[in-house]
Amino acid sequence: MAEIRRDLFTDKIVIVATERSKRPSDFKNSKDKNDVMRYIENCSFCLGNEEVDPPEIERIEKDGRWRVRAVPNKFPILTNNEEVEFRSELHNCIKGQGFHEVIIETDRHNGNFFNMEDEEFINYLTILRRRYSKLKRKDNVKYISIFKNYLNGAGASLRHPHSQILTLPIISPDIAKEISNAKEYYDRTGLCLHEYVMDYERKENKRVIHETSDFIIIAPYASLYNSEVGIFYKHNNRFEYMSEGTIEELSILLKTLFQKMYKRLGNFPFNMYFHTHPLDLERTDFYKWHIHIAPRLSNIAGFELATGVYVNEVSPEDVSASLKW
Repeated sequence: MAEIRRDLFTDKIVIVATERSKRPSDFKNSKDKNDVMRYIENCSFCLGNEEVDPPEIERIEKDGRWRVRAVPNKFPILTNNEEVEFRSELHNCIKGQGFHEVIIETDRHNGNFFNMEDEEFINYLTILRRRYSKLKRKDNVKYISIFKNYLNGAGASLRHPHSQILTLPIISPDIAKEISNAKEYYDRTGLCLHEYVMDYERKENKRVIHETSDFIIIAPYASLYNSEVGIFYKHNNRFEYMSEGTIEELSILLKTLFQKMYKRLGNFPFNMYFHTHPLDLERTDFYKWHIHIAPRLSNIAGFELATGVYVNEVSPEDVSASLKW
């Protein structure tokens, strides 16, 4: 039986229709998480090919070689141009201004979130925190987006593991909606909506996957994507103020979670994206930063485009049961 669910933070609607998972498909996901070589000669992200990339911005080294690097994106979504405004009776625009960087997550071409070690995740999160902290000081930055596309099915154009970090001169509609709903709930009840959801999910114990001192992992009630997972920071600190201990804790969580997801789904394409505080949002008591992991196991098709309503073929309750530890 299908259920129509609404997300409390975004107001987006999803239909959980598990029967549709029985439809036949010709598509298969690779089961081999190490199906490429450690080094590829024509890959600009591989160790030894650094001169092919734009000038490096930052790196973390060990034993005389880099382990994670930040470089400018060769094909940026936004560039550091002068801001130009245009308005007419009907339209208005701001010239796209921003800084767009690539985070090369490991020197191994065949590295990925399914086989990376604790130290590699620690390096990855450490350089994300550093780049976020430095980019927030740039002019005309209202929001910083961190995201990862893994495999072509999730929009990746290069196989070597990498993420991206991008400054925006605007606050995107999805983030603005989350902030607005969380603020409205706080003003009405005096409670943080994220904390209320965490408490509710603990009591129901149907969608909680794992919990530690700093984080709780949940299969969201109104998951937009099949097997979607959310990692929620439980405290009020901003992303850029993560302690070393918090980074280590999150690294272990990511490693364990992705290994479990691999056992269930294979080498699947996914998007991972962080929702952090807008830079001009001084208060952090009503909104928690968090991470979405969205497997791309099916395509957004005609129904979603026609209605704005998503269809999810895998119940969040089943996802939680299969990944829980």
